[in-house]
Amino acid sequence: MIKLVVGLGNPGDEYKFTRHNLGFMVIDRLKKKSRRPVTKRECYSQVFSANICRNRMLFIKPLTYMNLSGKAISCLFRKHDLLPEEMLIIVDDIALPFGEVRIKTRGSSGGHNGLESIIEHIETENFPRLRMGILNNNVDDMVQFVLSEFNKNEEKQLEELIDYAASCIKNIACKGIQFAQKYFNKKNLFKETEQI
Repeated sequence: MIKLVVGLGNPGDEYKFTRHNLGFMVIDRLKKKSRRPVTKRECYSQVFSANICRNRMLFIKPLTYMNLSGKAISCLFRKHDLLPEEMLIIVDDIALPFGEVRIKTRGSSGGHNGLESIIEHIETENFPRLRMGILNNNVDDMVQFVLSEFNKNEEKQLEELIDYAASCIKNIACKGIQFAQKYFNKKNLFKETEQI
């Protein structure tokens, strides 16, 4: 059962609407949909709790910057006595096209510095993640691309994508990861007509 949902991103207004902050955007959307959420600071993070399908869950935005996300996560693990499989990481993924989400129960960092930091600090790759595609064409400079804002066409679809990810997380919490994988994996929100 998922007890901790972590959206990866960078703190600060200059990063707020960048592709690398997609995880933060999803956490913000979940907070907006929650009843009377109270945000507090804990373990180098912004944290709020909410019930989804009668499961009490913590929602996290690490404030350590992307490359040091593991510092916040390892602190939360110790404080709440969590197992890696009880955590879900929301992360942008340059290997997937914009509009596609993919749920995995384990795996390497795939070159993502935030995931790399978490793996280093908790010493395992065996934790679930919701990968959200950000690729829209060939990229010459990956660092510049992930730290750039969404283009005008993507901006028109971004709200729908964030809601889609929030729905995916609700399905994971209510019906389990395998159910969510079946209905969300390898589908592109903007190319598929069938939706949940």
